Amino acid sequence: MFTMLQGFINALENVVPNAEHRFCVMHLYNNMSKQHKGKGLRDLLWKAARATNDYMFDKHMLELKKLSKKCYDWLIEKPGSQWSRSGFRTTCQSDMFVNNHCEVFNNNIGEFRDLPIISLLQGIHKVVMRRIQSRRDKMIASYQLNPICPNAMRKVNNRGCIVQWSGNTKYLVTVCDGGHEIVVDLEARTCACRKYDLNGLPCYHACACIRWKNLNMSAFIHKAYHKDMFLKTYEHTVEPINSQQYWEKTPFPPPLPPVLKVQPGRPKKKRNKRNDIPPDSSTDALKVRRVGGKLHCKYCKLEGHNARTCPAKKYDHQFKQKEAQTGVDEGAKAQTGGQGEKAPQTTQGSTTDFSYACPLPSQTSHADSTRMKRVKKSATVSATQGGIFQNPTQAPRVTNTPLGIQPQSQTKDGKYVTTMRHLENAKNERKGALQKPAWNYEAAL
Repeated sequence: MFTMLQGFINALENVVPNAEHRFCVMHLYNNMSKQHKGKGLRDLLWKAARATNDYMFDKHMLELKKLSKKCYDWLIEKPGSQWSRSGFRTTCQSDMFVNNHCEVFNNNIGEFRDLPIISLLQGIHKVVMRRIQSRRDKMIASYQLNPICPNAMRKVNNRGCIVQWSGNTKYLVTVCDGGHEIVVDLEARTCACRKYDLNGLPCYHACACIRWKNLNMSAFIHKAYHKDMFLKTYEHTVEPINSQQYWEKTPFPPPLPPVLKVQPGRPKKKRNKRNDIPPDSSTDALKVRRVGGKLHCKYCKLEGHNARTCPAKKYDHQFKQKEAQTGVDEGAKAQTGGQGEKAPQTTQGSTTDFSYACPLPSQTSHADSTRMKRVKKSATVSATQGGIFQNPTQAPRVTNTPLGIQPQSQTKDGKYVTTMRHLENAKNERKGALQKPAWNYEAAL
């Protein structure tokens, strides 16, 4: 099950030459992804690993070759008989190509890994004793329902197939989905797709033949999936042992623990799952991921950055600091072009007299002049507030504009708002009257 330990592989071939050696496809994919990345290559690798016959294996490998010649050359160096079901032997009645059994056991003993050797063995002893007892009792409780293990019965299914009997032990099965024809031999318990040969469970071609003949399905399932064989596997028990206080005393000195050396870095409790298969987007579509997404700024409503790194926010902060230091309304100064206060302009064709709002200097006293400056300063829109009206004072009305509203500057690029509908839209876009505008931060900086 290892792909990086070549010495271990050679030792197995020399010591047990008749034993079948298989690679873990998950570890094979981890090694492949270091040099050849991509979802297409990953999917084709798993399709080729799940292929149970040479035709499907060659088909997926040819597609992988068209996608990446280098990845194909890297993968073809690995013997297909050690990682693809199309090359597995049919003697062990198993089509496993991942070491999930080892991963499950490692997960169960994860809490004991950091303990001393005696405490580690005691923890593993309790886990194994409890696991054997619970599995045996669970199978005994369901023994009378069906002589076949429930997990094996879930894998037996029947699809839409048309069966033609040859008059002997062989059947010609035509699959409705695709139209290909498969030969099934129920007496020899073989099928041309090799699924029946690999794991001993009838494939859907064989299931169609069994149901067409009205035969008992359990009679065509390998004996390894019977409950009797399962109970025979778990008939042995692990005996409990006493704690260390009740162990027999010996005249020998107790062994000393090894010198503890603290390793640098944070200790790892779990294995690295960085190169595991990503979840399917169809089954996990609502999960938010950090990879492949777009950042949206809540401050300026633009893409490509967030509010923490927003240049418009930084510009506004510097603008407010400068205004606080100088004590001058920089927003009003920016609107008037730095020339002080500016009298309001009338639209063409307007007959309204603004002499009451902007009298000549010779016609006003010092108190009136001060009051008018306060009124115009409170009505001035700050450059950092998005061009929305402030509450203290209304602007002078113009009779010839829609709804009698004087044109007010909405943005810095020359656009104007002349109706209440436009004002409401601008207010909704900013989600509040005092939200920040969508800055052109490149021009501002």
